[in-house]
Amino acid sequence: MQKHVLTPSYRFNPLDSVEDLLIANDWVYKRLTNEELTLDINGRACDYSLNFTWNETASVIKIFCEIEDTIPDGKMGEAILIANELSQNMNIGYFVVDHHKSKIIHQYSMIANDDDDKIIDRGYLANVVEALLKDCEENFTLIKYFLNKDIASTDKKSMSLLIMPSEGHA
Repeated sequence: MQKHVLTPSYRFNPLDSVEDLLIANDWVYKRLTNEELTLDINGRACDYSLNFTWNETASVIKIFCEIEDTIPDGKMGEAILIANELSQNMNIGYFVVDHHKSKIIHQYSMIANDDDDKIIDRGYLANVVEALLKDCEENFTLIKYFLNKDIASTDKKSMSLLIMPSEGHA
């Protein structure tokens, strides 16, 4: 006897779980499409734009935390260098440079299967968003410093020392 698999008429969309999290935190957001939503957040160091995109084909949700400050003219090379150096110390995700917007973005991707119609855990999502924002806040001063300074090859060693994670607070 052949087994028949019934597919549900409604396909799981993890952005619905993201919306639940945003509503629970009283955050104002825009659901641009069924595959994308965005919100702006005020940080201590600067403002951030959080974007969530859902790729149903790959079952992947991408979270982008865009730092609002733009990369100064002529500093794209330094921005790429800084993003690469900082990414080596990230617990989750990585920094990238958006050449079109001239911005540095902290990016994270996660698999979101629709097995058993499970929703993404709101606590897990909250932890991911908090970690992305924390990484941006902790690194903003370094990013700003190096983007407003000429980085010669002799400064690369000092950059590595400044970027190195430290323990405690001054």
